[in-house]
Amino acid sequence: MTKFWPALGAFLLWACFALIIHEYLGNSLLGDCAVAHVSTEKSTQKVIPSEPIPKALATEKAIDNTFTVKTDDGVSIFNFNKGFEITSLNGSVNVPEELAGLKDSMYTYLNNHQDQELLITIKHLASEANINGNHLGILRARELEKFCIEAGINPKKVTTEIIESTYEYDTKNNNYNAISVQFHTISSDRIVEVENSISNKTLYSNFAVRSFLPDKELVAYTIELKNYLKKYPTKKVYVEGHTDSVGTDNYVFGLGRANNVKDYLISQGISASIIKTSSKGEDEPIAENSTEEGRAKNRRIEITIK
Repeated sequence: MTKFWPALGAFLLWACFALIIHEYLGNSLLGDCAVAHVSTEKSTQKVIPSEPIPKALATEKAIDNTFTVKTDDGVSIFNFNKGFEITSLNGSVNVPEELAGLKDSMYTYLNNHQDQELLITIKHLASEANINGNHLGILRARELEKFCIEAGINPKKVTTEIIESTYEYDTKNNNYNAISVQFHTISSDRIVEVENSISNKTLYSNFAVRSFLPDKELVAYTIELKNYLKKYPTKKVYVEGHTDSVGTDNYVFGLGRANNVKDYLISQGISASIIKTSSKGEDEPIAENSTEEGRAKNRRIEITIK
């Protein structure tokens, strides 16, 4: 037993010495053992970085092409996925497929809200004020006025405002945000102008005796006239027919067309007793009868309220 403790002490000293030698040699020759046992194989899952969006596409995505028509107090009336399309190349205005219902929408709204008019704002770049002698903003305004007239809207209820601004065209040289439309309450000074357009109205349409069919302009005008007569109940309506110089019995044709309009007004609730019809036939042309364009202008109905 006296030899056990010295032997145990010697063994422990040798064991500690062996561990120290192993640690020293292992770190010096092989590196850290803990790190050496971790697999250094790369993962097979690929991390693909997001591709940068080209600058042109980034600009397009940032543009909101939706088109909203509001009242002057900010209430949204109509919403469309895309607005009027203009191009940097000329003064034309394109109506995209998404905006096809705008004509009828505006027409119906204005018929139902006789105190409202259209305010159309057309933007243009400073550089577009004189391109080959043309102001692109003015050309666009004319296109939009024509668009409204074709819808049957009283041109006196359409105001266009042309302003210089800044905007960008997309990669196809198009822009859908340069034109805005707003319903606007007619001001007192504008009411006089609108009422004058009602009390002195010229209609160009197919007023043939046998196949008379009221167009959208006559329908809209009749609604305006009814409201006008409510305000001025003592007024009378004079409907006068005019023709071109082609054919004979033009006085008779002119009177027949005037009576067609009278019958339509009566069917819409206007009293027959306040409507008087007459004809000038071909006697008072406003254009040359030598061209089809001139003859079309001479075939007209003139309505006067007195």
